Amino acid sequence: MHRRLSALKLAGQKFGLLIAIRRAGRLGRNAAWLCRCDCGEEVIVRSDRLTGGQRKACAVNGHRWQVERELALATKFKSEYASWRRMHERCYNRKHKRYKVYGRRGIRVCKEWKGNFAKFLEDMGPKPGPQHTIERDNVHGHYEKNNCRWATRAEQYRNLQRSIYVMHEGEKKLLLDVPIPEGISATALRSRLAIGWPLEKALTTPLRKHKARL
Repeated sequence: MHRRLSALKLAGQKFGLLIAIRRAGRLGRNAAWLCRCDCGEEVIVRSDRLTGGQRKACAVNGHRWQVERELALATKFKSEYASWRRMHERCYNRKHKRYKVYGRRGIRVCKEWKGNFAKFLEDMGPKPGPQHTIERDNVHGHYEKNNCRWATRAEQYRNLQRSIYVMHEGEKKLLLDVPIPEGISATALRSRLAIGWPLEKALTTPLRKHKARL
């Protein structure tokens, strides 16, 4: 009974690039788990290989995992590596808070960058500064060399405004020309429009106030 309960606790846990989804029978004497890699591939893995750290990625990315991790952690490119990982999470991890804005909308990581941090770093280069994150010039396009650059949050928001036309007060306008009411942040407006909120609702719905934790 104790071993059964322990096995069930793996659901939802992350092991390297793999997240445990559900039990998938047994492999020999060990429980087997269906896992999803950050790249989107699914693979069945023995529970002891997950918990023991021997398996951290799918077959496609498994041989790269240790090399990519060591490259990031042993050099000055830790921040770029974190951005690369988060890019995969947004596109392929259904439990990620931003998945509905990216993965659910069909946004994907190009095959050259999927599971290959070294190629991503070669194409993007180092961040100009710690405040920079990945920006897609076409906000409806994929993460790929010809559509991505490093940009500040302010630059990203300006790009979104330049690329979107909305109906405001009976006229078709660039989002750039629509005034944002006090109390509505630019980040909140961007997120709301990205998931399909009507402009009027996005501009007038107050932000939720989070209760302070005691």
